Amino acid sequence: MNLITMTFLSIFAGVLITLQSAMSGQLSAITKKPQGTTLLIYLTSSIVMGLYLIVSKTRPPNSELLKLVPTHLWFTGAFLSVLALTLVYWQM
Repeated sequence: MNLITMTFLSIFAGVLITLQSAMSGQLSAITKKPQGTTLLIYLTSSIVMGLYLIVSKTRPPNSELLKLVPTHLWFTGAFLSVLALTLVYWQM
């Protein structure tokens, strides 16, 4: 990909993340349960991504590649992401 395409995709991804956060904040304000909102968002994302992987016939990474990732990265990244989203929704 060239530089202009990568720049456009980066800006577009930033816009989508902002839009998703705003919509999630509204959902959290309506339900008054930030943890439940976070769970719903992650569950919905998992289902959508699973369907995409099935439709696109994407092959999963092999076990050798997965073993190269340190264990703490699997859990710390997920934990911090859930914590950050929960705190954002709680503040809205």
